[in-house]
Amino acid sequence: MNLEPDELNVLLQLISHWWTAEHDPHPAKETIARRMGKEPRTIQRHLTKLEKKGFIKRVARFKTHKGQDSNGYDLSGLIAKLEAVAPEFKTVAEQNKRRRAKAEVKPAII
Repeated sequence: MNLEPDELNVLLQLISHWWTAEHDPHPAKETIARRMGKEPRTIQRHLTKLEKKGFIKRVARFKTHKGQDSNGYDLSGLIAKLEAVAPEFKTVAEQNKRRRAKAEVKPAII
């Protein structure tokens, strides 16, 4: 899927904050940075790369009468990419299952 290790880690951080399908995850960059041991600016760069690659879409969120809140992250791009490769995984899983079945040796009855 052409992801750098830190990009994958950021994606996993976003997914870990995605509690319901109806609500986009919205962790602060600082939270992700602290969990990864990185600087918030580094996380921002990774988020930009993920957005350019089509995995996420940032959604601005605002508090009532208090200004901007942490961004929400639409993960529909990630879902679409995973759905595109899902048939490949299913095919490989079926092939592996057939290989294991062939490799199994039934005990001889004496």
